[in-house]
Amino acid sequence: MVDRNYNWDTIRDDLERIGTQNPDFLANMVLVGGAACWYYRLALSKANDPDFPVPVYTPNQERVWLSKDLDFMGESSEEVGQLIGQPCPPMGSLLEYAGATLDFIEDGLKMTRQAVNHTARKAQVGDLAFYIVSPSLLFAEKQACVLQKKNRPQDPLHREVLARFIRMELCRSLELPEDLDTKEWLNEAKESKTADIHFFAQDAALSRRLHTGAAGLAPEHRAILHWIRHHVAQIPS
Repeated sequence: MVDRNYNWDTIRDDLERIGTQNPDFLANMVLVGGAACWYYRLALSKANDPDFPVPVYTPNQERVWLSKDLDFMGESSEEVGQLIGQPCPPMGSLLEYAGATLDFIEDGLKMTRQAVNHTARKAQVGDLAFYIVSPSLLFAEKQACVLQKKNRPQDPLHREVLARFIRMELCRSLELPEDLDTKEWLNEAKESKTADIHFFAQDAALSRRLHTGAAGLAPEHRAILHWIRHHVAQIPS
């Protein structure tokens, strides 16, 4: 099996090749793991938010970011086998498919098939469309890996990018509320705080922007204002 070092460009190329060979695959599976973290790292970079920048990495840390495979969840072994037209290897074993190295995961520490499918987002990169794990569920998984001392150097790097992306997204959703979905916002906030009780407690810019943004919301979003007042301390700048 070919040794791979996936950055975002090679991840996108392999997803495009998979989608060309088998459109049903990307329509039914959910991208998770390091490749999904790459997507959110790129999205954070494009957001260019001064309060939540992408961390500056050393060359060694950049090498840690390189993924060895593309991780997917969402279907059982039998369903994966039907999708790819061949027996699915045991979960956790690598498979060469459409020129890509894939790994199929049954369950993580926090991620279950049901949770991944229920909260997956549809990502669009140019003409490429695929489903990706929600940032808060992936953050919860990475937080659990760090707390359980899996001793994988990529986990704290991934966790930090996901935390910054979530904080940026929660703020901007309130500042530009045209497409704000109250339930989705609350679910993301609650899942992040459940994973890390201090998620909202140590960032003055986050606190200021959430309280300011919530105060200007229309009445139909008052549940967000209520939650922020009770769960996000006002931290002096």
